[in-house]
Amino acid sequence: MKTSLPIASLLSSVLLSALGCTLKDSPFGCLSGPCQAGEYFNITTKYCQPCPEGTYQAADRHNCTYCRSCSKANVLNNEVVQFNCTRTTDAKIGCRKKYWRTVENQNPLHNEYSCWQCTKCKGGEKLVKRCTESENTECAPLETKPTTLTTPKQSDERPIANSSARYMCYILLFISAIVCLAYFLRARI
Repeated sequence: MKTSLPIASLLSSVLLSALGCTLKDSPFGCLSGPCQAGEYFNITTKYCQPCPEGTYQAADRHNCTYCRSCSKANVLNNEVVQFNCTRTTDAKIGCRKKYWRTVENQNPLHNEYSCWQCTKCKGGEKLVKRCTESENTECAPLETKPTTLTTPKQSDERPIANSSARYMCYILLFISAIVCLAYFLRARI
């Protein structure tokens, strides 16, 4: 019965690749097998073959019957290839200089990111943080120095807003205590 599992996994791999499914789609994935990273199992020849140009296979010691297509940069989306695809690794795609991207900008259907142009600080703003591969520029208003200093008047009166806010806090605290007490008593019953 030991041979039935590899045959079943091989058949499932063939069926899944014929349907256009990928390793992530497969409930079985690529099971343990004779092929190394950068190779696929050719079901016709029953031997491991190197992945064709433009494809890769990262799994090692597997029986996958396919290699994955290498990712390509979308120039219309301001993407560039940072590292080329090899037979064992996918290409690393990033944004061109003066552009950034984040996970929030990722399109989950196509595993693509949107590259956004880095913001330039406007007049009256200073640079707080430079644009990076994953974060936009941070700008802040320039600090202006006051020309005259004013001293606030001392007063014995408390501002109405502060006393109102304090009373509101006491009321909310009292209501919270009642709710907690009711919950505690109800839980004991």
